[in-house]
Amino acid sequence: MRSRLTAAALLGLGACADPVETRRAVPGDAAEVQGRIVAELARLGFGPASASASGGRSVIEASAAPAPDEWASCGPVLVGGGGSDKARRMATAEAERGAVRVELTPAGGGSGTEVDVTAAFTGSYRNPITTYRFDRTCRSNGVVEARLLAAAGA
Repeated sequence: MRSRLTAAALLGLGACADPVETRRAVPGDAAEVQGRIVAELARLGFGPASASASGGRSVIEASAAPAPDEWASCGPVLVGGGGSDKARRMATAEAERGAVRVELTPAGGGSGTEVDVTAAFTGSYRNPITTYRFDRTCRSNGVVEARLLAAAGA
């Protein structure tokens, strides 16, 4: 019973998280803003960023593996052995990886650029009973989004 309460309490913590700012209008044209974002991605430790443009919109994508723990919250997962085995244990993330997509569009009124950041994080887990590995989506802590939005408006 206690492990059920603990798991429920841990799941409830994610619902209390503050929303992460992911969109902001910043001064400068898309090329200028793109340069600042690509430089910040490199400072954060993301791999080489790819950029594409279509219909007035620019898209920047990059990934980081491993990703620092402070970027995302990868909570523990209750796992079992399956079949007739009733054993249950908590598995914790052994490694995290992250991917980011930044969309740049001209701001309304022709001055500045709208920046929209989407960061996704995945935790790699190992079931301590079966030793099988599996992945789970993790909740962003807003660190990457905040750094990229700040750099975009610098």
